[in-house]
Amino acid sequence: MTLADAALSDNSAGEAGGGIYIESTDATALSNVALDGNSAGASGGGIHNERSAPTALTNVTLSGNSAGARGGGVFTYFGPLTASTLP
Repeated sequence: MTLADAALSDNSAGEAGGGIYIESTDATALSNVALDGNSAGASGGGIHNERSAPTALTNVTLSGNSAGARGGGVFTYFGPLTASTLP
């Protein structure tokens, strides 16, 4: 999956991945994406990355995201994640 030139704002999830929930066997890439004001009841207010193929974040802005337990901005669990140019 590829997500580019997008904004995900003010979304919520009861458990995980308020902005985006990634669980995929295919590589995932986010480029020029803003995640702002998202929330999750447990983990990954902005991004929840679980048991996925490699996930790459390039020029991704995380602001004002929250989670009840873990990873207000990003939570990753058994999923390789690389990040570059996170303002």
